[in-house]
Amino acid sequence: MRITTAAAAIWMATGAAALAQPVDLDTYQMRTFSDVVKVCASSDEQAAQFCRGWLVGNGSLYLTLVQAKRIPQWACADPIPSLDEIRRAIVAYGQANPQTGSESAVDGFWRAASSIWPCGKS
Repeated sequence: MRITTAAAAIWMATGAAALAQPVDLDTYQMRTFSDVVKVCASSDEQAAQFCRGWLVGNGSLYLTLVQAKRIPQWACADPIPSLDEIRRAIVAYGQANPQTGSESAVDGFWRAASSIWPCGKS
């Protein structure tokens, strides 16, 4: 019973607000790096939250693949930046390097991250 009550409270606090606004699904198609930059640069809080989730998902995939020794480490931020610091840095990189906009979302993101936070820098 407590779980049901807690779930209902969480839904009311978060889910109900999300249902109140229609979402244009084309806005959140992360096909190219320019899509990532556009969504992550938005001042709209819904877009910012989507961007943060996208960053967490890609970061988790990267960390899992590095730990499994399936890919080499190519982005080495120290200290690890906050999600909003990552978001601002990726947007700045994309705006300064528009030629990367046609790359796939993931490839462009990791190209940007490896450029912003390279491994082995002195």
